Amino acid sequence: MPVADWKSYHFPTKIRDEIPKNRDEIVIEYKGPNPIKIYKNLTNMCKRIWEVKGTQMYEPDFRWDTTSDPHAFFFQIYVQKGMDKFTKYRVDIKMKGSQPNDPKNNGELKIEIHGFIETDFSSFLGDKFGTPEQKLKAGVMNIIWPMMYYPFMKGYYNPLRRRYFIYHRRRIERLANEMRAMLNIPLKPLS
Repeated sequence: MPVADWKSYHFPTKIRDEIPKNRDEIVIEYKGPNPIKIYKNLTNMCKRIWEVKGTQMYEPDFRWDTTSDPHAFFFQIYVQKGMDKFTKYRVDIKMKGSQPNDPKNNGELKIEIHGFIETDFSSFLGDKFGTPEQKLKAGVMNIIWPMMYYPFMKGYYNPLRRRYFIYHRRRIERLANEMRAMLNIPLKPLS
């Protein structure tokens, strides 16, 4: 089998690592009184754990059914923040359940937590379709990038990304354990 020409090798411009592995979610299920208390404390927990401001937290989906008892609900919240020029992290939290009118009655709650870190070098490489200056930068960087990629990634950026990954993984584990503690569920380490 012939060795591939280095020009035909695709050097990645985006690298994404999932937390937990294999696009799974951390799932917390709860049946008991007042399940909505997690949602009421979630914003402050996320701000404290990830050290973010409210502008780095998003709630794209909020559903609350007032026509029935117990009230069905679905919330989706995510936190997104850049670590450096190339890497950002994100954690998605989905909550689905039912809250009775009387908070002392039992309700249901299912929480799914998923995160990732993503490194994107496309801004570093330039825009092939932009202004003439951007096209020139893209042309030069596409020549230099294959020579820089391996030493840059192995020697410098992979260890840095690994620290980011561990930082974000520990924060997700901390969030899940704080939620479990609030709901009086036994704590579990992230595998």
